[in-house]
Amino acid sequence: MVLSAAAITRMAGVTEPFLYRHESEPCQICDEVFGGGPVTYLRSQMTSGSATRAAMAVHEARPTAESLQAELANAKGTIRRLRRQIAALERRLGELDGAQVESNLTETLRLGQDLDPIAEQRLRALHEEQRHLQIQLAERDEELAAVRKLNSELTRRLNKPEA
Repeated sequence: MVLSAAAITRMAGVTEPFLYRHESEPCQICDEVFGGGPVTYLRSQMTSGSATRAAMAVHEARPTAESLQAELANAKGTIRRLRRQIAALERRLGELDGAQVESNLTETLRLGQDLDPIAEQRLRALHEEQRHLQIQLAERDEELAAVRKLNSELTRRLNKPEA
């Protein structure tokens, strides 16, 4: 059984930083027992154990940690590529929607010039209302962002361990 660095430090009654400092200048006993520092020995034992388990897993046709990690890395890469592609498609859709709205607005304005004065006043009022609503929306977005930031800060304070 291969012990972890934490287990070795608990058994020895020392801290992990001590163990790693001892690694850089091993004593004579460590040189004789481990052939170097205790961490180097531990890592070599873990590597040989991992290689043995991997060989057994191949023999038994089980997935290894390395193969699962490779699959996970490939899946993450695929997800990143798909997210970039979705973002590009959303941008393009926004551009197309914006162009269509602009075209419709231009057509509406052209038709508005041909309208009678009452309809023209109504159109101006609607444009003014639209601007007013956009300003209100922007203010609410700012308020929402501030509330979210405050909520995040409060949550962080609540979750912070007390000393």
